Amino acid sequence: MADVFISYSKAERKLTEDLAKILVGVGLTVWWDTELLPIQRFRAEIDAQLNECSAAVIIWSATSANSDWVLSEADHAMRQGKLVNAHHSDILPEHLPKPFGQIHAVPLTDTDRILRGIKLITTGKPPKAATVSSGETRAIEFITDAVQDALKYAPQLRDLADREGWEDDETYPNDLLKLAEKVMTPLRLFRERLPYTDITSYRGRRLVEHLDEATTYAHRQISKEVGWLRSHGNSESVVMGARGDLSVAAERLLEKVELPPR
Repeated sequence: MADVFISYSKAERKLTEDLAKILVGVGLTVWWDTELLPIQRFRAEIDAQLNECSAAVIIWSATSANSDWVLSEADHAMRQGKLVNAHHSDILPEHLPKPFGQIHAVPLTDTDRILRGIKLITTGKPPKAATVSSGETRAIEFITDAVQDALKYAPQLRDLADREGWEDDETYPNDLLKLAEKVMTPLRLFRERLPYTDITSYRGRRLVEHLDEATTYAHRQISKEVGWLRSHGNSESVVMGARGDLSVAAERLLEKVELPPR
């Protein structure tokens, strides 16, 4: 039996093959359904492979999230404590089917963290933390400061968006836009800097993963509404729609983000 079982949708066959080659290249044996022989009963063979493997990598995508087979295999792996979540670019971790989204998911392209997850499951030991360089410390300080700046204004944005009786206040749309920009600007700086941060320590990478996931929705939603308010701030219907979406985005940002103590 193989070390690693891979569950996937046929639409991601090439990506699955690429991942399998990488895993084999580091000395792991891999099973995915191309290994089925013509005489084998596929249901029994899949169950046997899942029972005997050390870890099961589930490749989540917009297609696989609606596949009964993938959902069944993910459930099998989760019940046995073998689940490693990897997601395609067409689906956000927050959109993984319940209850599998409770387990952290990494991008399918991040094979280093997929390997780390497999190692953690198979050995029970987390990867050794790398020495934190001064450059990494500065990068972590920058991204946490940026997110902290966004959090500082998020409660004000939420409260203003939820305010009653704003229709009689002519400055309301402009005030709403200004507060939304105060939240959006540091989030944009953080997300623009993110691909270029040289962070290699286990603690640093976990923090980056968390902040990336926790801010994605708010940044996207607030940026969209800021664009609408800039273009159509004189339209009552646009402002009405924006205030609801901005309130939800600000509240979600406050709920999702957890910054480490200084």
